[in-house]
Amino acid sequence: MPPKFYQLPRINALIPLRQGCQPFSAAGKLEGSEVVSRHGLGRTVPFNSAASAKAPNGSQPVKQNSRSLFAVGCRLGRSATMLVMLGAAPLLALLTFIAAATPARAAEETENPDVVLLRRHGVSADGRGIAVYLGNLIPDAKSQERIAQLIAQLDSEDFAVREAATRDLSGIGAARQALVAATRDPSPEVSYRARRILANTDSEQEGLLLAALRTIQKQKLTGMAPQLIRLMPMFPKEYLQRSLIESLAVSAGPEDVPLLQTSIQSNRAEIRTGAIVALERVSGEGAIESLRPLLRADDDATRLAACEALVNRLSRECLPVLLALLESDQPQVRVLSDRILRGLTGQKFGYLGGNLDASARAAIVSKWQQWAEGPGRTAALHVPVSLTPARLGRTLICLNGGFVRGGGNGSLVLEMDEGGTVKPLPVPGAMPLMPFGCQGLPDGHRLLTDWRSQAVIELDAEGKELWRKQMGGNPAAVDRLDNGNTLVALYPNRQLVELDANHNVVWQMAVNGMPSDAHGLENGNILVALSDQGKVAELDRKGKEVWKVDGLQNPWSARRLPDGRTLVACTSGSRVVELSPDGKTLWSVDSIPNCFDAVALDNGNILIANAMGLREVDRQGKTVRDRPVGMVRRISVY
Repeated sequence: MPPKFYQLPRINALIPLRQGCQPFSAAGKLEGSEVVSRHGLGRTVPFNSAASAKAPNGSQPVKQNSRSLFAVGCRLGRSATMLVMLGAAPLLALLTFIAAATPARAAEETENPDVVLLRRHGVSADGRGIAVYLGNLIPDAKSQERIAQLIAQLDSEDFAVREAATRDLSGIGAARQALVAATRDPSPEVSYRARRILANTDSEQEGLLLAALRTIQKQKLTGMAPQLIRLMPMFPKEYLQRSLIESLAVSAGPEDVPLLQTSIQSNRAEIRTGAIVALERVSGEGAIESLRPLLRADDDATRLAACEALVNRLSRECLPVLLALLESDQPQVRVLSDRILRGLTGQKFGYLGGNLDASARAAIVSKWQQWAEGPGRTAALHVPVSLTPARLGRTLICLNGGFVRGGGNGSLVLEMDEGGTVKPLPVPGAMPLMPFGCQGLPDGHRLLTDWRSQAVIELDAEGKELWRKQMGGNPAAVDRLDNGNTLVALYPNRQLVELDANHNVVWQMAVNGMPSDAHGLENGNILVALSDQGKVAELDRKGKEVWKVDGLQNPWSARRLPDGRTLVACTSGSRVVELSPDGKTLWSVDSIPNCFDAVALDNGNILIANAMGLREVDRQGKTVRDRPVGMVRRISVY
């Protein structure tokens, strides 16, 4: 018997308009709306309606909760026609009310974006409000029973019952884990509807959760350890796991020690990892005896977490564990173990992520073992070890097609190691890549943009393709944001686009020029190079310029440095400049042909991508070294 959704017309074609509001989509969401309730979903707040006009600056925030007259009519339970029938006087009063709210809305834009997002979803950005929100994501016994009933109704013979269950499940944030399980249901109807609900609610729910977690961290809100631990298995994506672990470490207190000691023995790896980090933060040296046995745990992730927690207290004891983890079959475990070892010992024997084959990895591990058995026995260990992400000693290189000196095997993407060895990076695909943008990530992954196929691609540490997204325009640059989303600059489209972890467009904005480079900043703004306009600007999420420098000669790249300065590579001007926060030129180097990109190195020098290859210059403008690999359009040092 074929699945029920094949026997009937498309779901949204059979849903009637409801009191003048938008029709429900296939997943039960209102078209052009987000659904939010005490569970994180349910209250109808219109956004991005197909009929809504663009903002004057061309900005198109895909999930902005802007209210229109029609939206207000929906909230009042009236149809759009009924709103017009109210007459001119009430309509004028309504317009006056909306106008009066405008200053408050403008003030809201200057607030912390996480606080604004939480407020718009009815969540108070304080300890009590966030604790309630997190608790509502976790189903209690009564909720579990109701969710199970609704999932069973997804397979009902009655179409109306299936539709009602879809709508109800879309409004229950606590249903997420059950819906994930339902995607594997043997019934095609149940699995189909569960996937559709998750596709329509995941991005929204994950964004709201991330805002809550960042608020916990910034405000150091305590008392939420039980909720955070229970949420860990429900949100397995890496960027959410990192934020959950950090939030748990911030929120846990001495009263949570018994819970943390129990959790480090959990059969869920993500719970063990989070509890290990939190227990060390809370108990300090008092955690040693509880965590020491985990250095001999069966799984690599737990042993690595124990090393991270104990390396500054038991450095000699952690050393052989870290050396053994260099041979893990998990690339990220190898990369992180190598990073800790570098910080602890000051030694560097090669990068263990990437697409290295087993023999190449074995050669690097052998060098570490030889050091440990020789000089390492008596060598001083450097503690404390910084566990913040550090560069892995790799440089990702995008060559300009047709100007290749040493690509090898037709690859236009290269990687250079710390010793200067350059190797081609094979990229899956039927056609050769035309790379314009790239970024190496701390876990060894790489983001690439392909001008020819108009795609953004992510490769894992082994070089395997994780995902590929067609952008509908030529992508010139790509940047992984702090929230785990991906920012893409579409050059001829004059547009910036943000993709969530599911590769859905969650924000887009037109810009007044062709963006050749774009980077997310800590304050939520975007630093963009508009090459055709000769301008570098910092834009807020509405497109307003909060900082700019004009009069540059074809600025192809712009990077904000930690001290607030901005490094710009100007292609036509054959010049790299460093700009102060007030737009003054603080430093520059000239006569570098077609410099497309520039990166500040840890040693204080500047690495410049140019027409001949790579050039490293010092702060006096003197050339330290040249690497002629061909015309380089973009680089990423990671």
